[in-house]
Amino acid sequence: MSTRPVYPTALRKAISAQAAVNGYSPLREPAQTSLGGRYWTIRRLWQPGQTATLTLPIPPRVIVPDARIEAVAGTVVFARGPIIYCLKKQDVDFPVETARAAIEPAAAAKVIHAEWREDLLEGVYVLHVPGETAAATAASDPKASPPLVQAVPIRSIELKLVPFYARANRSNDSRWVVFIPNRPTGEQPAPRGDVSPGGPAF
Repeated sequence: MSTRPVYPTALRKAISAQAAVNGYSPLREPAQTSLGGRYWTIRRLWQPGQTATLTLPIPPRVIVPDARIEAVAGTVVFARGPIIYCLKKQDVDFPVETARAAIEPAAAAKVIHAEWREDLLEGVYVLHVPGETAAATAASDPKASPPLVQAVPIRSIELKLVPFYARANRSNDSRWVVFIPNRPTGEQPAPRGDVSPGGPAF
């Protein structure tokens, strides 16, 4: 049996696969781990009932849009494997358009926690992402896209993102954002004043 995981070049060093036969590697040692982009061959005399298991971890990742696209400049998109995620209105206690991630894209796999939720949307993985928000004042227009929000002291929060395919399934009044403004953890928060979120809301 041979397998060749195929990932974009930038991900090959970050993603590994694990293979085992009946819970052990072909050398009867703990399961082997290999970086992506390589062939992996198992040669053995197979017996009835024996199984081979290939485990492909799916770490969360951050997609940074091309800087030449002005409409989404300064934003990021969160994904896990091929699944794109979004932040839903139902999962925050503030206008969803005011959310901002606070993450170094290269550290996504270390700081983003993926949680399986059997009770949510018929079973999905939820991403917990470090973030922050400037809460909206009563004068803000929540129906504008994006609204102009009067900034107040920024507070740290945890953003709970759900798969984009599962959006608009919990309310008739649903809003979500995919392109989320990001402040890398090494940067200082923006000064107070009128701010307009960087990502489009739907």
